[in-house]
Amino acid sequence: MQNKSYEIMRIELEGMPNTRDLGGMPTRDGRKIRSKKLLRSGNLCDTTPEDAAILKEEYRLERVLDFRTSEERIQSPDRMIEGVSYRHIPILDEKALGITREEGAEKNFVEQVLFGMLDGEKSPIEMAEDYMRQMYASFLQSEFARQAYRQFFEELLTERQGSILWHCTAGKDRVGIGTMLLLQALGVEEELILRDYLKVNEFVRHVIELHSRLAIERTGKEIAGTVIEKLFSVEASYLEAVYGEIRRDFGSMDAFLEREMGLDTQKREKLRDMYLE
Repeated sequence: MQNKSYEIMRIELEGMPNTRDLGGMPTRDGRKIRSKKLLRSGNLCDTTPEDAAILKEEYRLERVLDFRTSEERIQSPDRMIEGVSYRHIPILDEKALGITREEGAEKNFVEQVLFGMLDGEKSPIEMAEDYMRQMYASFLQSEFARQAYRQFFEELLTERQGSILWHCTAGKDRVGIGTMLLLQALGVEEELILRDYLKVNEFVRHVIELHSRLAIERTGKEIAGTVIEKLFSVEASYLEAVYGEIRRDFGSMDAFLEREMGLDTQKREKLRDMYLE
């Protein structure tokens, strides 16, 4: 019943539409996540002075973890907040992706994917959904990404008085997976984890619609807009692809968290003591 009554809200920030406080989320053991401790977000490049003041004064922000690639950080650098420390923990291996500043591959990546789907033999929508599921599954197949998420948990286990915020570009894929792993470790029910994950579609609806319109204008094809919506939004099947990989390779979420994220019983209890009440 607690899960159904819990309302997922965004923090009202002008330049950060997908920033949320996980506080108040109920867990299986009857506790709930402490407020103003765990914040998930999209990028911080459009943070306004008013946004910064809210994060610093109301949420006592102490630490920001940036999951983006170096190229993304160069293109859209975080607006630094005085008194807040920053750490770069890229989830994606730029060398493996072939993303370098000189090649400029990342700039045109979405367009390359889009045109490949429009010209493929399968339905463009099916190709987009398959692409996203495969991308999600690949996150945890990568030792680079697993090591990055281990660093994420190391940061979470570091004692601090205020809050910690982690973000990528849109705050949906890399942040979505990291948040799912954290909520699993804290004992949140999967149904609520999924609701939190899907909430991004509401919070960044205007961004999705903008990119959809641009794709239609760029290609002259209505279907291009639908494909872009699939790539820029989230669906339950995308996150399920991650669960599927974990079940296949580790048998259970608990085994994955212990063996790959380094969360033995003692560390998991510490994490819960730190963030639950």
